[in-house]
Amino acid sequence: MNIPNTLTMLRIVLALAFIVFLFMGGLFYKALAFATFFLASVTDLLDGFLAKRTNQITDFGKLMD
Repeated sequence: MNIPNTLTMLRIVLALAFIVFLFMGGLFYKALAFATFFLASVTDLLDGFLAKRTNQITDFGKLMD
């Protein structure tokens, strides 16, 4: 498992956390949902950049993106 694919798997976990935080009550959890969404967005950008830069493009990465 290379780094771009690891970031993709992390993004799946972050998506689940985002959903949980989004549906919890309170401003604190909404802020956590926003932070989680932002972190997931950054991992999406980073994994694509790293995969192309290091020529680690995989079928798994193509499917998940």
